[in-house]
Amino acid sequence: MGGVGYLKGRKGQAAVIGGIIIISLVFSIVLPLILLYQRAAEYTSSQAIVELNFINEKLRESLSVKGSEDASTITVNNTGSTTVTLTRLWLIREGRIEYIVDLIPPNSIVLGLSVDGRAPDRLPPMLKPGSVLKIDLASLANPDQIYFYLESDRGVLHPREKAEPLKPPKTEIETIVRREVVEYLAETQFGPMTLWFYSFTYYDVSKSGDRLLKYPDGGLPGFEVPSGSLIAFTINVTNYDPRGRTLIITRGSYMKLYHEKLGIGNYILFSIKNVSSSGYILDFDRLEVRYGQSVTLVFVGESKTPSSGSGYVTIVIEGQFSDGMPLVQNIPAIGIRTK
Repeated sequence: MGGVGYLKGRKGQAAVIGGIIIISLVFSIVLPLILLYQRAAEYTSSQAIVELNFINEKLRESLSVKGSEDASTITVNNTGSTTVTLTRLWLIREGRIEYIVDLIPPNSIVLGLSVDGRAPDRLPPMLKPGSVLKIDLASLANPDQIYFYLESDRGVLHPREKAEPLKPPKTEIETIVRREVVEYLAETQFGPMTLWFYSFTYYDVSKSGDRLLKYPDGGLPGFEVPSGSLIAFTINVTNYDPRGRTLIITRGSYMKLYHEKLGIGNYILFSIKNVSSSGYILDFDRLEVRYGQSVTLVFVGESKTPSSGSGYVTIVIEGQFSDGMPLVQNIPAIGIRTK
């Protein structure tokens, strides 16, 4: 009988020890995991809130910007409800980014700054709601050809819809002409490379096929080109990758000319090339384009243009991003005529 009682006592002790072990496991493993999950969830939620707040702040930015009649000053009025710090000035001429300068004077473009009539307390300048910023500029050649953006530290370009003329037009007729000149601002972006529409240019190619004639200053608008000619097209593109990566354009990039005289599905291939300063055509290897950088691409036709009629060109950019991801972008068509 004593042996049976002893065994029952041992079984009871084993059950108690087992329960203690299970409770220990719960406190040492399961609870820490639950706490870790809760902290991770709280961190993810807080990061999402931070991101939403940042997006909301970008949307609340509202600036009124205007150049002066003599192109010597830019006036900026913070008409929004949030403080805006302006970091850079973009100057654009005929579809090309001519300068991107920091708003930390003095430099070659920005001579001085004032916020609400006095020197700013900090640089780059910070504008509270209702504050007015004056930017004093150096003298620039042909300022009536220049348009500008101002970039905030949140990455917003002002004005939001289109660039502002550095030297405002004086008449309605001049306004209409200006509007036609800057239609490039309505370029369509289906990828990181933005095409500047009015930079589309063509050059005649020498009979030997090894040189662009009158390069680089003798190009003509590419929307109407001579028929029966060997030509090359140039186009300006800018890297606006949302993730700020460098783009590497490779030799697989090309342009195709489709035309009513070629028949459905037929085209003339224009291969991407390098060109020397004197116009000689060179093989293309690769081209690195930093974020915000504008470059001119050259495409040389492999056969002569068709006879008079209508057509269009498409551009395919191949390469990779600086992080190793592949890049293939089809830039929308540009209509042309042969004459």
